[in-house]
Amino acid sequence: MNQLTELFGMASIQARFEATKYFINARSESHQNVRDHLLQMISYFQEAENHGAVMDQTTQVSLILNSLTPAFLPFTSNYVMNKLELDFHELVNNLQTFENLIGGPQKGGSKAPNSGNANGAAKAELQLLELGLLS
Repeated sequence: MNQLTELFGMASIQARFEATKYFINARSESHQNVRDHLLQMISYFQEAENHGAVMDQTTQVSLILNSLTPAFLPFTSNYVMNKLELDFHELVNNLQTFENLIGGPQKGGSKAPNSGNANGAAKAELQLLELGLLS
């Protein structure tokens, strides 16, 4: 019985390792919708938890913010600097709003949105301030 327990325990440890590796190495792509990326990240978290990993919501949010493209840097910086604490649904809504303001998923390249357009960046920042997403 002990040998069986050891064998199955090792499989669970290996599965937990694989599951945590997925969310730690996950990166959003410039053409990927932020909602789809968040759903993928949540599936990684769930898989890890199914294999015994324990992770609080703050850590999950940190991993999600770290996995976003550079286009989300203003949102991420604001989140960290203002010590915001959003539940998952608020985070999804705010990230989708931000994504819409910056022009949605970028197709075909890794260029950050509005990178050559100072007026577009200023306009997006003003809209974020109005929505309360920036302080």
